[in-house]
Amino acid sequence: MNIYSITDTAQSEWHWLKTYIERSIARNVDGYTAEDVLEAVLDGQSLFMVIEDDTGPLMVATINILPEALHVHTMTGDKMSVWLHPFQTALMQLGEVLGKSYITSISRKGMAKIMSAGGWEIKSMVMQRKVI
Repeated sequence: MNIYSITDTAQSEWHWLKTYIERSIARNVDGYTAEDVLEAVLDGQSLFMVIEDDTGPLMVATINILPEALHVHTMTGDKMSVWLHPFQTALMQLGEVLGKSYITSISRKGMAKIMSAGGWEIKSMVMQRKVI
């Protein structure tokens, strides 16, 4: 298993990254487009974290780099049972290297339950209602 980040080469790798980002955005309503996410990476505000095995990418996440925290903005992939623990370990290591105090994420209910079992604490809730 290989875990790495993409920053400067994001534009040249966008042809395959975009599919993962669009898949993640489709599951969440936050007003961002895939191009907004790419722009944040190219501007140095975020990075893509990739986990792959010998068959190719298993997951892609977008990590926003905030003053005190890393924020998992998008995250999607296949075979979650294979990549979730290595992803969380890599996040903790990245946070430590960058001197961050926290790692945050806004998740759907099912993912929040999975993350809670892995040591994440629910600190707030995001509510949503359609405008009629």
